[in-house]
Amino acid sequence: MDTPTLFLHIGTNKTGTSAIQRFFNQQRDALQQHGLLYPAAGCAGDAHYTFSTLLGFDHGKPRRVDLSAPPLRDLRSRLEQEIARSACRHVLISSENFVLPRAVEPVQELLRDFEVRVVVYLRRHDGWWESAYNQAVKMVAQPPWGRGFERYLRYQRMRNPQYGGYRALLDRWDAVFGTDNVIVRPYEKQQNAPNVAVDILHAIGCGNIAQQLDVRPGHVNGSLHGDTVHLIDAFQRARIEPDLRRRLIEHAIATAPAGPAPSLVEPALRRRLVEENMQDYAHIARKYLGRKDGRLFLDPLPDPDEPWTPQPRPPLSAVVEATVQVLSGTAAAKGERSVA
Repeated sequence: MDTPTLFLHIGTNKTGTSAIQRFFNQQRDALQQHGLLYPAAGCAGDAHYTFSTLLGFDHGKPRRVDLSAPPLRDLRSRLEQEIARSACRHVLISSENFVLPRAVEPVQELLRDFEVRVVVYLRRHDGWWESAYNQAVKMVAQPPWGRGFERYLRYQRMRNPQYGGYRALLDRWDAVFGTDNVIVRPYEKQQNAPNVAVDILHAIGCGNIAQQLDVRPGHVNGSLHGDTVHLIDAFQRARIEPDLRRRLIEHAIATAPAGPAPSLVEPALRRRLVEENMQDYAHIARKYLGRKDGRLFLDPLPDPDEPWTPQPRPPLSAVVEATVQVLSGTAAAKGERSVA
């Protein structure tokens, strides 16, 4: 029996990764019938976070990975058994935590019996930074950065100057697995049509599946309007009980305005975020996509003179109203339970 090809999807974050993982996890049985295995082994939720965590790719301090440790040996055994039972020729493992700056060699050693291809999606930095900020506001209570996108950007760059460095990320994986085994895909609507799940199926040589299944991954972790982001930021900075904070954030998201969200980042800064990475984009496009013109992304560059108005922060009255609505709903629910 030929060695199956194992595709390791390492992210990056904010490139439709959650939507990809949810689709593959929910469609595991159907995909397996068409020769593609999305292993249950190592899955935590929709993604293979158990793999990345045991291999040292987590947000704690870097540590030595012991491949002989029982958890890793057991995970490797379960993966091998699942692949053997499935008889699939293509295997996909996905965790965006693999972009963290950790040693890649243990990954190669754990998967040494497979033909490994590394798949990575890259998003233009103006959209990537803004989306990362949106997600950070939603996730981080008592954030260590000041209010607003620019202070978040400054904090991240001071904390880790290589954060968001695509070339350094690719160099780490290239050095271990080789250029020919690194698949780079730009995350851009016009280059991922009709959607990113179909795109990754084609990228890993399973485009035929996209023609046989209804491949619509849905939208996960969508962007929010600036007023909603500011409102959530206010809740995150308040010294309140975690459960109340969670409910306030859920309420803010549920009542957010519909439609496209205006950018929180001024056009001139968006342009700078792109221009400071142009040399890396050109290098990546030529080396990994064979594009002689060096164009990694095809969308027009941000116009620094585009009219733009900063999104105002919500007035105190809006914060109070949202809080009262949540607390009133909680009180009503408690009353219903007491009557019952």
